[in-house]
Amino acid sequence: MGAEGLRAVAAVPVVVEGAVAALLYGGVREPQPIGARTLAALERSAARLAAELAVRAEVERRVAGVETAEITRAARAAHTGPEWERLRAIAQEVADPELRERLRDVRARLTGPGPDRGGAPGPALAPREVDVLALVAVGCGNAEVGRRLGLGAETVKSYLRGAMRRLGTHTRMETVVAARRAGLLP
Repeated sequence: MGAEGLRAVAAVPVVVEGAVAALLYGGVREPQPIGARTLAALERSAARLAAELAVRAEVERRVAGVETAEITRAARAAHTGPEWERLRAIAQEVADPELRERLRDVRARLTGPGPDRGGAPGPALAPREVDVLALVAVGCGNAEVGRRLGLGAETVKSYLRGAMRRLGTHTRMETVVAARRAGLLP
């Protein structure tokens, strides 16, 4: 059987959550069939590997869930609430230009980078749009965002389109940047 000189080959699937995740191959160079004990050992190895892969998948799922919760909590806790808008409004009302500038500086440091939005409040996004953008901001693709938030890919795209429309942007990156500038994302 080729350059390796194998005379018999066996393959055993590694099944994780009902799907084949890998194949384990075994081969012998002698002209004899692979016996039942050898095949059983290969099957035991495949079962151990399947169990390990299942544990790893569950750990990754749980870690992703924790990361998702932390990211969305941070995005929701970003300083975009009414108190920050009141601070902006107060800064606009202060007659003393030096004090007004100091208030704007404090607000800018608290809300993150980006220009002051002047007299008009920025665009509002739905909480789920912020959740989606927070994950996009850390590099997740639509499928990953959907998996982490329990949404379908089309639903994720719909939230992104809504955020793009509200922010007047055309790409994912533009949308994240605009949301950060508007103080909607940390």
